[in-house]
Amino acid sequence: MNSIKIMVAQVLLAGLYGGCVNPTQQIQPITTVSATAEVPCPTPKLVYDYAKEIGVIFPEVIVAQSILESGEKYSSGLACKGNNLFGMRPANQRVNCQIQDTSYAGYAMYEDWRESVECILHWQRHKNLSKHKSRTDYVMIGLSSYAEDTTYRFRVLSKASDIHKKFWDGK
Repeated sequence: MNSIKIMVAQVLLAGLYGGCVNPTQQIQPITTVSATAEVPCPTPKLVYDYAKEIGVIFPEVIVAQSILESGEKYSSGLACKGNNLFGMRPANQRVNCQIQDTSYAGYAMYEDWRESVECILHWQRHKNLSKHKSRTDYVMIGLSSYAEDTTYRFRVLSKASDIHKKFWDGK
């Protein structure tokens, strides 16, 4: 079931999804592990590495978001009960990668935390956020409608800078 959902998402992202993906943008397939594999508990480093592996732009930013949304040890109710590290709502205009017809207090639920990272990738592609070439532009412009808190983008940018220094591997 999980692999079928991923294949459908990849087909949709390949350009058949109402033009929400830039047709000139090269689509990297999302590589996932089987639903039966043991999934380690998320850590900032695991989230960073997985985000980088699947092609998320500015992975340090999404790690910063996940920490701000779920706590340093990913202990929020939404992270624990719904595997949702980012406070994502169910999708209605982008690829829906959540568990079908389920939610926790109105937020998307996922089979494991990696699916929430994959959902961020779909969101980035849907919003064409790869056009932002700097972390600052990505956060200040790309995340302008992401959260209601007016200080959110500044907090993300500060934390992302720290994460980048901690995890950046020079590539």
